[in-house]
Amino acid sequence: MTTQTNVKLVTWNAFIRPPPIESRGGDYKDTRLQFWTQRWMNEYDVVCFQELFGSLSSRRASVLENARSFRPPFAHTAWIDPPPWTSRIATDGGLCVASKLPIIAKEQVIYPGGVMISERFCGKGALFVKIALPSTPANGSGRHLYLFITHLHADYTPTPPTTSEDQHLDVSIITGAPETAKSIYKNREKQLEALRDFIHECLNRHGYREETSNTSGDLALLVGDLNSDGLRSPDLNQTTNPEHGWQWRLVEHVLGSSPSNSGDAPRLSLTDIFFERYSVHPVTTLSLFHELPDERKVPADAWHPLSFTSEGSKPSITAPAPDPDEFKSLDYILRLRLSAEVPAASESQPLALIEPRANAFRITGDDRKAFPDLAQTPLVHCSDHAAVEVVIQC
Repeated sequence: MTTQTNVKLVTWNAFIRPPPIESRGGDYKDTRLQFWTQRWMNEYDVVCFQELFGSLSSRRASVLENARSFRPPFAHTAWIDPPPWTSRIATDGGLCVASKLPIIAKEQVIYPGGVMISERFCGKGALFVKIALPSTPANGSGRHLYLFITHLHADYTPTPPTTSEDQHLDVSIITGAPETAKSIYKNREKQLEALRDFIHECLNRHGYREETSNTSGDLALLVGDLNSDGLRSPDLNQTTNPEHGWQWRLVEHVLGSSPSNSGDAPRLSLTDIFFERYSVHPVTTLSLFHELPDERKVPADAWHPLSFTSEGSKPSITAPAPDPDEFKSLDYILRLRLSAEVPAASESQPLALIEPRANAFRITGDDRKAFPDLAQTPLVHCSDHAAVEVVIQC
């Protein structure tokens, strides 16, 4: 692990779709995955994958087998199991977690089927694992990470325009959008409701302890590809007026509502770790093949984010110039609490989330020299998504 008291976590949509699905001309699944595993994986202590499918492919098994040979090894793994074949769902949901720390509990939920054909045959859902955090002299033993990994329904339609400030609170009143778009957002709302109930059930069933101002407690995180754009619009004007996009506000509203089977239960409050630190959402959509302007530095206030660092009051960045319509923030690390009150820090509660960062896993010239299989490919990034990472300071 990185240090005795720090745990480095990453969530990443690896874009390793099951066969026979691939981009035109191939998308170099084996090359990308083998390179990333060798070059990047061992920098982390907990890795949360999306789109690393086990169905119809041995790639997931190969990655996890290789990771067990690292020092220290990723000795603990879990993934979302596919539904029974009678469900007519062809593949598992692509969720997987590899951990150097002990996983002591695991659960999963499969969401209602998707709207688009590509979503109907994929068992998307949520995976829960309870991980034992390192013991330290300050906090003793017995603290746990309650980790939820998910991948929500994708959106393949134009974003519908909004006509009122609180429109995100009721998907049924979205206007000016195709019927397919309305169906997708309604389906995503149902998935969020299932996720909300699943989170409450797991926290209750597995002994989650909320931290208070006087006692230490556990840490609960929701990570993954929510397919819900956190940006207000595809322009770059958030620097002067940062705010959340309506799709993100839908996530916040549904997950923060009362669970279905217990109306009097405490409601979840969500903190976007990246937004809390930088007051912006990172753009996490990439291209596998399109070269971006090399090292084109722009003022930090422009904030387009593929290499955020924790140095200084604002991130330093290298900005690409893709089509502005493709700017989306879909990947998140969210801290979950059952109370909106954030406990004051004390010596008995040293746990913190530090150094949030978006990582594009860009393939460099040095990488091509070190990994010859890359040399004959047009690959620029390891995936069509940037990862989001954070350090848990125990």
